[in-house]
Amino acid sequence: MKKDCLMVFVSLVFILLLSCQKENGNLPENAKLRQVLVFNKLTDIVPVDTLEEYEYSHGLISKVTTQTGYDTYEYSSKGNLIKITNYVINFNSPTGYIILQIFSYTYSGEGKKVKETIEYPQINSIEYNLFYYTDGRLSKIENHGYSDAITRYTLYESDDYGQSKKEVVYNPNNVPYRWTINSFSNGLMIKSEIYADENLESKVREYKRTFDVNKNLKILETFQGPASSQIGNSVYRYIYFGE
Repeated sequence: MKKDCLMVFVSLVFILLLSCQKENGNLPENAKLRQVLVFNKLTDIVPVDTLEEYEYSHGLISKVTTQTGYDTYEYSSKGNLIKITNYVINFNSPTGYIILQIFSYTYSGEGKKVKETIEYPQINSIEYNLFYYTDGRLSKIENHGYSDAITRYTLYESDDYGQSKKEVVYNPNNVPYRWTINSFSNGLMIKSEIYADENLESKVREYKRTFDVNKNLKILETFQGPASSQIGNSVYRYIYFGE
């Protein structure tokens, strides 16, 4: 009898918590993303487009649909993403789609991503990226073209919390040409500023991110060029299941 009363009490508490959460408009941590909508301005209510729509299997993303096609996701028994297949619309194909790209991932024994291979079946070509770590933190990504030669590489500088605060992209001749400065708040990357010069005077692009109280990304704002010009800006709103 006491056990039954306890189960009823726990159930009531659980329902109450869910009700309060819905009433407060708060999503749980790691909420499942349903779609990404595109707006012209932050104050707009009606979206101009749907960028992506998400499907899940066993709690993991299984498919992402866009206006031009869709991606399917595959995982290892440990839950690591190992393959993304990119299908695009092609009316000459019997299925209506062709495979444009295949992304494959390999991991170290510690579970860190060490290689990304990108296949282009339509032109029988392959590229790949290699990931390097220092003290357990990502320090370098090398981009290799179809001939195995390095096409570019990126060096990462972390802060005391292991967050990537600076990214510098180099060409094959070891000349830097793009600088990204990331800003964080409560462990969340709230802004990324991309510059075309080492002195950080010529801003190319800026991304501003807004999160809810449970660290779910809600809004991504993009700014092209200097903030004063705001040319070609877009606003992306992230919609989750349960909203």
